[in-house]
Amino acid sequence: MTVRVETAQRPGSPDEPAHARTVVLDDAAIVLDGPRTGGAPRLLPGPLTDFARTAGPTVAVCRWTDEVIEVLVMGTATAFVSHRDGGVHIARGGRPAAVRSWPREDIDAVLLMNDGVAAVTERFSRAGFPHERDILELVATGGVQALVDHVHAVEDTDPRRLRRPRERRHDDKAAALVMTETFVPGSRYQLPYSTLTAAYRALERHDFETAAGLFRSVARDTEHAPRDDEDLCHAHSAAGNGYATALAGAGRLDELTALAADHRFARRQLDVRLYADGRAADLRQRALAGDLLALFMLIRLLRMRGDDDAARRAAEQIAPGNERARQILAEPRSSLPTEPEYDRFREQF
Repeated sequence: MTVRVETAQRPGSPDEPAHARTVVLDDAAIVLDGPRTGGAPRLLPGPLTDFARTAGPTVAVCRWTDEVIEVLVMGTATAFVSHRDGGVHIARGGRPAAVRSWPREDIDAVLLMNDGVAAVTERFSRAGFPHERDILELVATGGVQALVDHVHAVEDTDPRRLRRPRERRHDDKAAALVMTETFVPGSRYQLPYSTLTAAYRALERHDFETAAGLFRSVARDTEHAPRDDEDLCHAHSAAGNGYATALAGAGRLDELTALAADHRFARRQLDVRLYADGRAADLRQRALAGDLLALFMLIRLLRMRGDDDAARRAAEQIAPGNERARQILAEPRSSLPTEPEYDRFREQF
């Protein structure tokens, strides 16, 4: 019985040494993140926790025998464990290190990631990063390098590190995919998940019209998903949010307004799009109808234009005593943008 391993690494900066790396042994795959230590043996004898003590602050390991798959994560590492029945177990690091094991016949694949990959999948999830099923589909169809490059591209959508505070624009990245003999690329990550992934990719390249069509297709296909099917229910929710984001990006505000009548995320996208377009009158109308986010966007827009008095009057008229409105009124002028920034505020509110 054969286990296949695919790895990918990418430094955060070409001018700095990369600390994240992968190691493939005869019976294990390892993702390390930290200062380099001595060379690894061909095999990992003894308990995995013994290896973890000398491996550095962050480590993810998948070790296999003919009967068992073992996974260890420590520090800020993460592992996605794909089961043959379609379920996905997520193992997150910490201290002390924890080891989980499963019968080998029950596991299709294990994806190991350092925090440079895993943290982005979590913190950018509202910014168009796929669900874990779709991440595995991305890896299954495009390879581990496709995931690493995808994460790098997502970081580029936040160059000033506002949505995900971090020391550098790009973190070091390392990932490894361990595939058992039962793993068939794409076999368990089919529709609607592949369509959802394609929609996210269209969103990233600002092809909003294509993204809107794909998201709408998934939303319709999963509209009557059984409530006990968590994956399909998530796909339906993600597709609805993605559709609203794509409509906003495409400037299809009439459709977005109709959707916003009973869709909270669509209301947020509409308000931020109106702010980005400088449509103070429309924001005021929505704020008067009880939309507080529209009020916050209106206050920020008026202040950005230098009309602090109008901003203060709007707050006093529509929501006197609202704490968030007071905070925006008190923000230093130096912190205000010189013009609306749709990409910046789309995910902050």
